[in-house]
Amino acid sequence: MFMNSCFSKILSSQHALFFLKRFQKLNMPCLKTEVSSTVGLILQHYVSELESVKKLYQIHREDPPLARNMPPIAGKVLWIRQLYRSIQEPIHYIEKNSEILSSPEGKDVVRMYNRTAAVFVEFELLYHRAWMREVSQLQYALQATLLVRHMDTGKLLVNFDPKITEIVRETKCMLKMGLEVPDQALRLVKTEWSMKANKLRLETLLCNYEVTCEKIPAVFYNLMASKIKNVESVLRHGLVLLNWSSLILDNFFHNVDTAMSELNHLLKKVRDICEMHIDAVLQDISETVLIDLPEDRPSSLQGLISTNENQSKEWADILDHKSRHVEEAVKELIEIFNTIYESKEVKKPVEVPIVKERKNVAFSEEVNTSIDDDHSDDKESEKEDDFEKECKEMYAWFSTKLLDALVKATRLSLDTLKRRIFVATLSARKGRFSQSQPSTEELVTFIKSEVHLTIPNVVMVPSLDDIQQAINRLVHLVLEVSRGVARWGQEHHHEDKRKSGRKLKNFYQSVAEHKDICKLVVLLTSAVNSLRKPASDVLKQFHPFKVVWAEDRQIKVKEFMDSNPYLTQIKSEILHYVAFEQEIDEIKPTIILGCIEMSTAPLKMSLTVEAKAWKKLLCKYLNEQYKKKMMEIMTFTGEHLKKLSRPIADLEDVRFAMEALSKIRDSEIKIDMTLGPIEEAYGILNRFEVEVTKEEAEGVDTLRYSFIKLQSKARSVQDELVRVQPKFKRNLLESVTVFQKDVVMFTDQYELEGPMVPGIIPNEASTRLQICQARFDDLWRKFITYSSGEQLFGLPVTDYEALQKTRKELSLLQKLYGLYDTVMAKISGYYDILWTEVDIEAINAELLDFQNRCKKLPKGLKDWQAFLDLKKRIDDFSESCPLLEMMANKAMKQRHWDRITGLTGKKFEVESDTFALQNIMEANLLKYKEDIEDICISAVKEKDIEAKLAQVVDVWSSQSLSFMTFKGRGELMLKGTETSEIVATMEDSLMLLGSLLSNRYNAPFKKDIQNWVFKLSTSSDIIEQWLIVQNLWVYLEAVFVGGDIAKQLPQVLHNCPSAD
Repeated sequence: MFMNSCFSKILSSQHALFFLKRFQKLNMPCLKTEVSSTVGLILQHYVSELESVKKLYQIHREDPPLARNMPPIAGKVLWIRQLYRSIQEPIHYIEKNSEILSSPEGKDVVRMYNRTAAVFVEFELLYHRAWMREVSQLQYALQATLLVRHMDTGKLLVNFDPKITEIVRETKCMLKMGLEVPDQALRLVKTEWSMKANKLRLETLLCNYEVTCEKIPAVFYNLMASKIKNVESVLRHGLVLLNWSSLILDNFFHNVDTAMSELNHLLKKVRDICEMHIDAVLQDISETVLIDLPEDRPSSLQGLISTNENQSKEWADILDHKSRHVEEAVKELIEIFNTIYESKEVKKPVEVPIVKERKNVAFSEEVNTSIDDDHSDDKESEKEDDFEKECKEMYAWFSTKLLDALVKATRLSLDTLKRRIFVATLSARKGRFSQSQPSTEELVTFIKSEVHLTIPNVVMVPSLDDIQQAINRLVHLVLEVSRGVARWGQEHHHEDKRKSGRKLKNFYQSVAEHKDICKLVVLLTSAVNSLRKPASDVLKQFHPFKVVWAEDRQIKVKEFMDSNPYLTQIKSEILHYVAFEQEIDEIKPTIILGCIEMSTAPLKMSLTVEAKAWKKLLCKYLNEQYKKKMMEIMTFTGEHLKKLSRPIADLEDVRFAMEALSKIRDSEIKIDMTLGPIEEAYGILNRFEVEVTKEEAEGVDTLRYSFIKLQSKARSVQDELVRVQPKFKRNLLESVTVFQKDVVMFTDQYELEGPMVPGIIPNEASTRLQICQARFDDLWRKFITYSSGEQLFGLPVTDYEALQKTRKELSLLQKLYGLYDTVMAKISGYYDILWTEVDIEAINAELLDFQNRCKKLPKGLKDWQAFLDLKKRIDDFSESCPLLEMMANKAMKQRHWDRITGLTGKKFEVESDTFALQNIMEANLLKYKEDIEDICISAVKEKDIEAKLAQVVDVWSSQSLSFMTFKGRGELMLKGTETSEIVATMEDSLMLLGSLLSNRYNAPFKKDIQNWVFKLSTSSDIIEQWLIVQNLWVYLEAVFVGGDIAKQLPQVLHNCPSAD
């Protein structure tokens, strides 16, 4: 039962036979029958499996499934063998262990098996024989060249047929399966490792070659073409001559390694020079900042400009040195490439051994080289030109790189300047008028500026225009650095430059005209325009303080003081300016305006000075006003104390004391009311620290005490007067009687001997006037004393009519004779003035003043002889003044003075050191006034004629004719333009001389004028004829020298040289 259950469901014949073997090993007799029946079941299942294998074969025979890593032919053989084994094992087991195959059913199974096995064997034989035939024809794959060029990219590729690898694998599998293998396949198996090594090495070489080519900068590619072509030439053997079966592959690889080594060595040398001596230096140049801007603080404008002006030349020298270093490196590269180019022409071709294999021929490099040489001989000059062109292009390319580096350096510098200007501006806009200042971490300003008071305006120093000019100057200095970097190819001019000072070509224009630089320059040259409105707003903040400088202090304070203000008003006005000082002190010390740090210290100082000036002026006027009042009181007190201290000895002393007491009574209340304000005023001055003199301070302290002392003295003097009054009254009456007699006596004497006595001359009248005036002054003083005494004692005041009349007459006489004496003395003084020192204008001014004073005298005096003499003297001298002024003209020569001498009969020694005005006034000039005027006018006219004649002489003393060369014969021809100008000048001079010749004042110069007219007229005619002959000769010379005329008139032509 168990056995039946195991074989009730058979999965495969092989599996079932495996179980059946295990049961048979038990050797149990009872199982034999079951074994036989089980074999029948297995055979039945085998038939179905055989059908399944046949179907499987039919399905996959064209493309059977292959085992992993199996080549196609060996995989198919292995697949068919597995199918064959799957049907062979069950049938062989059944054949050995059972006789069921002898039965008719068994025979049918055997026939079915035989047909299927025959198909499988035939399948294997077909594929194996086909593979054998293919391998026998394998030689074509080994005869392929080592390399092949890609049709599209042109790159070299390893030309290794993958069929070779496949055949090697097939061969190995065939050998393992015990199948026959051709000798060619066995040889491939033996050389498998060498072929793979060659393939790998070739791939590595191509990879390295591509990497090397990629490393070659484009600018050097054409110049390194010889080395690249050398490698290509060696590789061309693998592309044309060598195949995978060649015996000289090691030599080929060695040649490729050698060519690659040379290329890499050259590339390394070139790249090292380029990187270390060119790129690094250019990078250093491009990163150089050509402007010195302190990063942590603002700078003064002058300091910034001077610093950068000093360093600009240093930067230019440094960059010029680096530029020359780069130029030397580029020249070194050219020398390297030139060495390669020259060595290429004399280099021997590389010999490659020739090995013949069957029908394939490997050609040596000599053949190709000889062909190339044939072509190169034809194009040798063209290649040299190409090489020079490539070198020049590389030279120009690196020069352009240098220009780019300079542009980057300039742009970096201008960007640095722009950043300092505009970043600060943007950062400061938010809090321009805010109370909190931006911290230094947020904002570092660029320029220091100050706010100054330049009356009548508040201004920035330096102004925005000055700052813009400074920025423009910095931009110019940055651009000027590139002017100091010489263009390449001028090294032989450097020494000449030092000797002759000639400028070399430089990069300035290229840098300055670069579009990025132009944009930055345009931006920076208008950098402060955006700050003009904010700057105006900042300055407007100080307009409330305008009152301290806009108005005229002197006028304003004087108007205020003229309005007689109270002391409290003056004090209030002073306190107003003290409050101004406090407001000024509260102004912020610095104001940030964009990139500008504005210091208000100068403005605060100026405003403080102005406010203190107002305060000081007010205090000065206050001091002057109350000092005047104090001095008036002190003077009043001192004078009256002195008056009251005078002993009372006579009537005059009584009068004097009474007047003093009267004035004290009148001023007592006013002084008492003034003392308090004076003390308060000086208290104000002391409070505001206004300096007052020591005398003023002491005077204020003793003022009240002195006034009290005066009041006490006045009371004591008043008591003394009451006591002595009777005695002095009696003396007064006696003195009045005597005075009346003296007045009568003076009146009689004045009428008989006074200045108004008819018939006396003015000089005597003036002397009498002085004597009478002295006696009258003494009598008038006594009159005042006695009249005051009569008023003092209450007596009738005596009237003296004659004395009053005499006083009026003397007053009028003093006006007349005072002016008379002054005029006579002044005019007499004029006569002593030296002629060379006479100032007619001053004399005219003084005489005009005397005439005006004469006109202002009373009408009653104008009939007196003294007035008439006075007026005549002034008028005569005034009439002489115009003549004197004309005679004092510098145009007056000795010949003119001689004419005046002949006219007046008075000799004038003008050249004498003692010649004075008196010597001229003695000649009675007014008598010959018109004749003298005519002489003076002619002197002026003659001077003008002399000046014009001298001008003509001066012009023609420096004129010269200019000549030009004519056909290599020397300077024979007059220059047309210069000669025309000379002729035109002659005509102008002749016109001027003609006008002088017709002038009636030309007598002293007439001969010279006529002489010059003759010279210039003759010269003009000669030059005109000269030009006519010259033009005619030029025309005829051109005609006779060549052409038909010369042939037709040989005799005339023969005479031309003698006429030349």
